[in-house]
Amino acid sequence: MYKFHCLNNISPIGLKNFTSKYIQVSEIEDADGILVRSASMHEMEFSKNLLAIARAGAGVNNIPLQRCSEKGIVVFNTPGANANGVKELVFAGMLLASRDIVEGVDWVRSNWNNPDIAKTAEKEKKQFAGTELEGKKLGIIGLGAIGVRVANTAVNFGMDVYGYDPYVSIDSAWHLSRKINHVIRIEDIFAECDYITIHVPLLDSTKGMINAEAISQMKNGVVLINMARDLLVDRLDAERVLVEVEHLVVRQERERPIVQQVDRAADDDRRAPETPERNVGDLLVLREARRRERLLVPAAEHPHARGTGHVPVSGTVERLPAADFVHRVEDAHRPVGDLHLPGG
Repeated sequence: MYKFHCLNNISPIGLKNFTSKYIQVSEIEDADGILVRSASMHEMEFSKNLLAIARAGAGVNNIPLQRCSEKGIVVFNTPGANANGVKELVFAGMLLASRDIVEGVDWVRSNWNNPDIAKTAEKEKKQFAGTELEGKKLGIIGLGAIGVRVANTAVNFGMDVYGYDPYVSIDSAWHLSRKINHVIRIEDIFAECDYITIHVPLLDSTKGMINAEAISQMKNGVVLINMARDLLVDRLDAERVLVEVEHLVVRQERERPIVQQVDRAADDDRRAPETPERNVGDLLVLREARRRERLLVPAAEHPHARGTGHVPVSGTVERLPAADFVHRVEDAHRPVGDLHLPGG
């Protein structure tokens, strides 16, 4: 019998997928394993009972990997579990930014008591027409589980899609539409695309990657959507450039969006984890991956590692059998080090 503790809220629908071998406990000190989403664990003291940590999501920057490695605590993530939910929000963001939907709703609310609203709407509706997505150029930075879904769906929208990921996995490449244009230089994404969406993990090498220099290369009227991590965009640079050139529409994850019209639109990609489908997906990934045991260790300690981040490698530690608690089901071969932009 293994005991687990949920550091963040996990839907009961998902937790029901655990078998009778597992029991949820309220005290974290009693747990053999921890399920976590976005809560930071860097300042936490780990109990001697702790055997495994499962991240319900792709990024593991909220988990002290070095310390876990030293203590023999197995760390897992679930890349792709929320991929469809985030993909849908990306397109919601693009549509909200391009079709003036929010402004149209506000206009209706302010004119709801106008007895001639139908006639007035005929005159005013053209100001909310916006522009269509079909035929526009979409640049995707990061072709992991989410980026690939966004790319393929954008093709069906009739968009001209450009993808940048110097470390795209074989699995992602197999699932990518042949209609996607392969981009070698990220600067080409900045210069050519009408819409840009970011799907990379937050690493030292990606933090602030969208800065003043990057923004200055973008087209007038570009729509930038960040449904990954807020710190990928240098917020101060973005706000300063906005004031100076007034050509950027930003949909920013987590924090208050930079542009007021988008601020009143949908929430961020934290809504994706709240869907019942996402909760079930997370737990199914955790439950079904028992045949793949992967331990996150410092890349410098791995003979085949490149970079200074962390790579998942097969590991054997004294307490590893407890990895039966949770395991990672997909993309176990993919690096998540500083030199990799796997997306998702």
